[in-house]
Amino acid sequence: MSAKTRYILAIAILVLLMTGPFVLTAGAVYAELQGEERAAFLAAMDRWLPIGGMLTIVALFLGV
Repeated sequence: MSAKTRYILAIAILVLLMTGPFVLTAGAVYAELQGEERAAFLAAMDRWLPIGGMLTIVALFLGV
């Protein structure tokens, strides 16, 4: 395996480790909610997801 391939694989693993727990937790919470609770959850995600996404991207660049 070439160095470039290992580097790309390491970045992919880093992305999965950084985003995987959030995605799994958000999916589990969303699956348990019903009706009005689900709408409130989505409203909260609309507000906070861009901030979390930006922090994740910054952390990814720092990690790389």
